[in-house]
Amino acid sequence: MNILYVSTLCSDRLIKELFDAGYKPIQAIQKFNKLLVNGLAENGCDLYALTEIPKTVGPRFLKRKRETENGIAFTYCRKIDIKLFYNLYMFLSGFFLTLRWGLKHRDQSVAIMDVLQTEFCSGALYACKFLRIKTVAVVTDLPGLPGMLAGTRRTFIHRFVEKAINRYANSFDAYILLTEQMNEVVNLKGRPYMIMEGLVDVNMADAGATVNGDGRKIVIYAGGLYEEYGIKYLIDGFKMLDDKDAELHLFGHGPMVNEIEEEIKRDGRIRFLGIVHNSKVVEAELQATLLVNPRPTVEDFTKYSFPSKNMEYMVSGTPVLTTNLPGMPKEYHDYVYLLEDESAQGVSQVLKKLLVDTPASELKDKGLSAKQFVLKNKNNIFQSKRVIDFIKQQNVGIH
Repeated sequence: MNILYVSTLCSDRLIKELFDAGYKPIQAIQKFNKLLVNGLAENGCDLYALTEIPKTVGPRFLKRKRETENGIAFTYCRKIDIKLFYNLYMFLSGFFLTLRWGLKHRDQSVAIMDVLQTEFCSGALYACKFLRIKTVAVVTDLPGLPGMLAGTRRTFIHRFVEKAINRYANSFDAYILLTEQMNEVVNLKGRPYMIMEGLVDVNMADAGATVNGDGRKIVIYAGGLYEEYGIKYLIDGFKMLDDKDAELHLFGHGPMVNEIEEEIKRDGRIRFLGIVHNSKVVEAELQATLLVNPRPTVEDFTKYSFPSKNMEYMVSGTPVLTTNLPGMPKEYHDYVYLLEDESAQGVSQVLKKLLVDTPASELKDKGLSAKQFVLKNKNNIFQSKRVIDFIKQQNVGIH
C-alpha cells in the first residue's frame, strides 16, 4: 500500500538541524507522527511524507528539499512566511504537491493527513478528491475546529472561518480519533472511524527506569505551561509538601514561565528546564520518581484529548499520577495513580501519600505494570497494524 502522510513530520536529521539553529518544534506531534509513520513502514507500507515546516519554527524562508530517512521519502514544502500570503500559498502548495504525487501513485494509494494542518491539508484534500484517492484524517486535538473562538467576539469573519474549517474537517473518507467524543465534532457525516488514543515506541522495551541514587524524589511535568492545564495548582500543591528531598521539574513552554521563575525564587525545590529535545525529556523521565499530568477534567477540551505525555510517561516505567481524564479509557486506571481532588490541597495530599508513605518497591511495580501494558497493547507496530486493517476493512484504501 502506498501512503501519502501529510503533516508537519520532519526527519530526525532536520529536527536536529532546527534545534542546533535555535529553533524548537513542538515535539509531541512530531513524536506521534513519527511513531505512526515508522509503524506503518514496519508493517510493509511504502511511506511518502509530505511536510509543512511549522510556521512558527525555523527561518521565514526555506527552500523545498527532499530526503530519505529509514526508508521514508520526505518532501518539504517551500516555506515563505509572508503575512496575507502564507495561508493561500500553503493551500496551493498542498494541492499541487499532492497532485504531483498522486499522478505517479494513483493506484494502490491512500492519503493520511494531520487534520490540524488546516491550509496545507485542505489543498492536499482537494487534490485527493480530484484524483479519487481516499483520505484518512488523523485527529489528535481540536484547535481550529468548532468552539475555537469561544470567549471571543464572534464577527462575520470568525463565523465564516469556523464554518469553513468545520466543513473541511468533516470532508474526509475515514477518521483516526483519540477519543470517542471527537467523533461527534469532526465526523458529522458518519464516516468510518477508529479510536487510537495514542501509541508508544516499541523500542522502549529495552529502556529501564533507574531512579537517581542521591536520595532526591523528582516529580516531572513535561508539556504546555498553561494555568488551564493545571500547572498552577500543581506548583501550589507541591509547595505545600513538607519534604526537603522532593523536587518538581517542569519541562516545556507557555504563558506561566514568568510566574514559574518567580516561584523558583520562593522555593528552591522547583526547577524550570524549558524546551529540550525529546530524547532528553525521556532520559529525565526514566530517572524520576513520579511523572504528573494535572490537566483539569472540568475543562470541556479534555473530552477531546488523550495527552501523548501520558503514553510517554507510562512506557518509561516510572509511575504516573494523572487526573481522570474523560477521554482516558477505564482500562488505563489499574496502571496509573489517579488525582481525584484537582486542587492544590489534593496535589499535596497525594504527593505525600506517594513520595513519603508509599514504599519505593510499590511505586516501581506500578510503573513496570504500566510499561508492560502499553508496550503490549499500544506499541506503534501494533497500533499501525490496526490502522492498516481499519483502512482495508472499511474499504477506504487499497487491499
